[in-house]
This record gives sequence, C-alpha cells and structure tokens, in this order.
Amino acid sequence: IVIENYTLKQNVDFTASYFYNKKAGSAKVIIKGKGNFAGKVQTSFKILRKSIARAKVIGLKNRAFNKSVIIPKINVKLKSRLLKEGRDYTLSVSGNQQIGNATVRITGSGNYTGKIVKYFKVVPPKVRGVKALKNGVISWTAVQSAEGYEIKYSKFKNMKKAKTIIAKENSVVLAKPKGKYIKIIPFKNIKGIAFKGKSVKIKIQ
Repeated sequence: IVIENYTLKQNVDFTASYFYNKKAGSAKVIIKGKGNFAGKVQTSFKILRKSIARAKVIGLKNRAFNKSVIIPKINVKLKSRLLKEGRDYTLSVSGNQQIGNATVRITGSGNYTGKIVKYFKVVPPKVRGVKALKNGVISWTAVQSAEGYEIKYSKFKNMKKAKTIIAKENSVVLAKPKGKYIKIIPFKNIKGIAFKGKSVKIKIQ
C-alpha cells in the first residue's frame, strides 16, 4: 500500500484481515489504518485453482485379470501434498474388465483443476500347480484367460543361455529336464501385442 510515495508497513501503519481465503474462489481482505493512519478499506480477490497436470501418480502397475472390474490403488501427489480422492480429484477407469490396456483418468476438483491420463496393463494371472511328471513332462493348472505360455529353461539359476518355446496347452515335454530351471509365463495376444502375466520359476529336481 502506497500513499503519496510512502509505502505503508503492515502491522505498523495498517492491519489486514482475510476472509474466505482457505479455498479456491472469491476471498476478501479488510485493511484498517493504524498508528498515524486511520480509516479502512475492503476489497476482494480471487484464489485460482491449482493444476494437477504435473502431479505424480504413485502405485500404478500392471494387474492380473480376475474376472471382475479392476480399480487400481494409487496416490496422487502434487509437490509435497498428497491429494485426496473425492475432494481434490475424481478417478475414472476404462478398459479394466478384460486383458489389455486400461486407461486411468484423474480430474481435478475442489481447489484443483486439470487432468492426468495414465495407463496400465491387465494381464493373465500367473500359473499355479507346476509339476514335473515322468518322461520329461512339465504340467501346470491351465490359465483360462491365457492363449498360450512362454516357456524358458536353463541349467543356470539366473536363466543365462535360456532356451524358449511356446506352448498352447498347459503342459510341455522337455528333454532331460532334471536339474534345470524352468520359467513359465502366460500370455494373450491382442492386436499383435502380447500381454504377459507374472512368471513362475521352478527347479526340476
């Protein structure tokens, strides 16, 4: 505040009281003279909504298909502030009922504006019940949502020099499998893209 080239000092020449200034919208300030100054003035100003466009989305990862609607558990953080769903933003998810790419849309609300669009993959669940049978047969419980299985096998635990085969059924025959490490990955191809589930690795005893 300047009067005749003199800059007034807050709490020396005037006091300022603020109202409705805790959220986005119209706020009010009342300025009262102090010391050598008298009178008061009231004015309003706008508090703009913050954009969430550069907020970080934490916890978004691929999810296994489970025959139900998949809602990812995420946190949205703007700088050091953790935003709250329903108050600071709304969340909508599409493509999350089948294997493929799912879309997450985060829209600012309340004191926040802007949008964020993120993606995650819905993939087949990992295989279970892996067994080593006679004559080099390796079998497992079929994953109904998978169309095939990527089989990697190696004599090394870190899968160095692993060989790969593709199985359409829930079993495969390997030559001399004893002592080898086997990794089984279920997959489903959609429009030329392979959506792969988590791998399961065992050592054939």
